[in-house]
This record gives sequence, C-alpha cells and structure tokens, in this order.
Amino acid sequence: MDVGQGAKPTESGLQASKLRGEARETGVDLLWSELELANTFVTVGETSSNSATAMRNLNNAWLALKSAHQSSQSLDLKAAELDDFRGAYLALCVRLADLQLQLRDS
Repeated sequence: MDVGQGAKPTESGLQASKLRGEARETGVDLLWSELELANTFVTVGETSSNSATAMRNLNNAWLALKSAHQSSQSLDLKAAELDDFRGAYLALCVRLADLQLQLRDS
C-alpha cells in the first residue's frame, strides 16, 4: 500500500470539514444579517409618518424575521449563539407587535 494513497482521504476529510465549518459560519453571518435587516425595517416603520410606508416596512420586517427563523432552524447553532438569536428575535417580535398595534390604532 502506498503511503501517499492513505494520506489523501485524510486531506480530503480535513478539507470537507473546513468547508462545512466555513459554510456554517457563513450561515450564521447570514442569520445575523437577516435580523439586522428586520431591525432596519422596524426602525423605518417606527419613524415613518406615512402609514403606507410604515405598513410596507412592517411587512418587510416580518418577512426578514421569518427568513431568519427558518435559517436558524437549519443551522447547527451553538448554545450561546442560539441564546443570542432568541434574545434578538424576541426583541424584534415585540417591536413588530407594538408597531402593528400603533398602525392599527392610527
């Protein structure tokens, strides 16, 4: 058996593991980007004096939040990452609910 042949699967395995790790980190970055996008939509909705603009941003924020939730379900988040996500997600849900009530009452 050639020693070089035995090393190839190990190198391939290391490369595959590295790629999985990079893909996971990219997914986590995307998750936080989705939350930041939802946050931006909420902020614009909260500060808009035009109810149609506020409603459009409210709907876009819900879509971004839904996308973040779906992403979180498919990622293997570490415990601390999951806790951070849940905290940010919950805070955005509360802000979105408040905005929706304000728009309904106006």
